[in-house]
Amino acid sequence: MAAPKTHRKPAAHRMKAHTRHRAEMPQAVPTDHKDIQPPVAVRKQEALVQPQVLLPAPGKKPVKTRRITARHILAGATIVFFAAIVLILNQMNHKTNTAPTIHGNNPAEVDTSTWTLYTNDVYNFTLKIPPAWKGYNVTTSAQQVDKGTKDEYIYNYFHFEYPKTLTDTDTGVVFFEVGVFSPANWDKVKSSWVLLSSRDNMIFGGRASSLDRAKGLGDRYKETATILTTFKLLPETVESTPAPE
Repeated sequence: MAAPKTHRKPAAHRMKAHTRHRAEMPQAVPTDHKDIQPPVAVRKQEALVQPQVLLPAPGKKPVKTRRITARHILAGATIVFFAAIVLILNQMNHKTNTAPTIHGNNPAEVDTSTWTLYTNDVYNFTLKIPPAWKGYNVTTSAQQVDKGTKDEYIYNYFHFEYPKTLTDTDTGVVFFEVGVFSPANWDKVKSSWVLLSSRDNMIFGGRASSLDRAKGLGDRYKETATILTTFKLLPETVESTPAPE
């Protein structure tokens, strides 16, 4: 019995089919991972860094933050600057309007009934002088202020000084003064004088020497405050009283 015939495809056809079969087979993966490059889409995804959002704790409201800009800094600096200017002006105004303080005995606690009465016949005022000041010296002077300027003015004052003997070489100096000013000039000197009284176009002020100059005469210095409180204006006489310059 004859064997069945086998139909073989031509060689060219078999080679083409073999080549197509190899192309469809999966390719071997290299064992060296350094040569493996991830797909482009994966690299881009890894490069993106997602911002971290902090959520508030349960039951708490999120804290709102405000951005500080140059405008806010400038506004704060302006407020501080003007506050400093106001503070300086207030201090200057307080210093100008505050009369000097003469540190001495409390006049209300001092008995002046035995003190000597001094009377000024030029401006019609009186003062009481303690017995310890016996022999005191009184001089009249005119003080010229701001000489050579448009604000130049002159005022008269009386200088009362505690007497010193020739043996008092180690003691200091104690004195007080009574000045006579016009209203305009008083505004210029009131920071260094104590207001005593006023009449018509005249203002009377008083001041005393400093304590640091009263070496060995501390008790006499303390009496100057009480002396100035005894200042009194007398009724005007028929003769005219000279007005201050």
